[in-house]
Amino acid sequence: MKKQTENKTPKIGLALAGGGVEGATYEIGALCALQEFIEGVRFDDLDIYVGVSAGALVASGLAGGLTPWELNRISHSHGATLPPITPESFFRPATGEYWYRFTQIPESLFKAFWQHLSNPRDISLLGSLSRITHHIPSGLFDNSPLREYLELLFREYDLPNDFKKARRPLRVVTTDLEAGETAVFGEPGRDGIPVSLAVQASTALPGLFMPVEIEGRYYIDGIARKTVHASVALEAGMDLVFSINPLVPLESPKVARTQKELKDHLRRSGIPYIMAQTLRTIIHSRMTTGFERYEQEYPDSDLLLFEPPADDESMFYTNVFSFSKRLKVADRAFQHIRSQLLKNKAYYEEVLARHGLSLNYEKLYRITTLENHPKLGVLDSGDVSANLEATLNRLDEVLSDGEQLSKTG
Repeated sequence: MKKQTENKTPKIGLALAGGGVEGATYEIGALCALQEFIEGVRFDDLDIYVGVSAGALVASGLAGGLTPWELNRISHSHGATLPPITPESFFRPATGEYWYRFTQIPESLFKAFWQHLSNPRDISLLGSLSRITHHIPSGLFDNSPLREYLELLFREYDLPNDFKKARRPLRVVTTDLEAGETAVFGEPGRDGIPVSLAVQASTALPGLFMPVEIEGRYYIDGIARKTVHASVALEAGMDLVFSINPLVPLESPKVARTQKELKDHLRRSGIPYIMAQTLRTIIHSRMTTGFERYEQEYPDSDLLLFEPPADDESMFYTNVFSFSKRLKVADRAFQHIRSQLLKNKAYYEEVLARHGLSLNYEKLYRITTLENHPKLGVLDSGDVSANLEATLNRLDEVLSDGEQLSKTG
């Protein structure tokens, strides 16, 4: 049994995995639930935040001072000053890359034919033409719009786009493409770049997005090395680390409604879902192995992992660029966490108690959904915020005018 934290304030961290827009949406909904149902902790004021890929996007907001509920409103609101989250917010065709690669093809074709004609017995024509593969773009999309969106978010909410000025320590995990090694921005020596640039690099999924250049080196999604990178928080001396992984492989037998679906539920869905299932299976298996190792390497620390159930299709087939669908993903996350806490309440009570925390049973039994929660304020929250700010400014002006009249009178 692990030691109880005594005579000191426990050091608590958060580690968030990737998962695209749906992953970030799920993590925000899950964080709202954890904030609501666990007493003694504020998820906008932890001792360290570690994020990889989409998790880096969420972690950067929390480290800057936004609460889970504020992130939820930003994610779901219509009419806010921030532009809506659309495919264009994240997917910009890498036209410059396409053109550069295309212009190199004629020379390569000439060299390929010449190589074959010069020595046809040494290499076939098809073998010579293989050099053309070098001109396949390094990514389909440029994810710089994500960096631009994050910069706008930071300005709008007065958050620092600087690791050294963040309210709480932030670590954004990437992979150095050329070295094949993990690179953690925010650590000493790697904290001199904008947070938004580091997040852009951390979300550059190989093949989909172009590698991101930072100080002369190229970086890709941190998930290339590990899934969650909770070890970054554990190595920083955390006593308790909350971790959220939104990517789990779908167990089709549990969701199939007919014998045919049981046989080929995912095959009929097409290549994107087959690739998604493959990626989820690989990274989840790797994460499970890593977490088992953490038990041995950090025996005095607790690691609480939260993830969706394997039979929930909402995280697999949802179009998260739909406002209503994003809201449903966040609500499902909220419900998942609530169910997980209640189902294993004895375990969570024991672990949380070691760090001076507890479950709020009154809320656990009373609040069952996120959609109608009073803290959400989804519809027109941007307009509400703007109107409230304008009203308060007008009130200040009226009070100021009143003070001046009283003095002159």
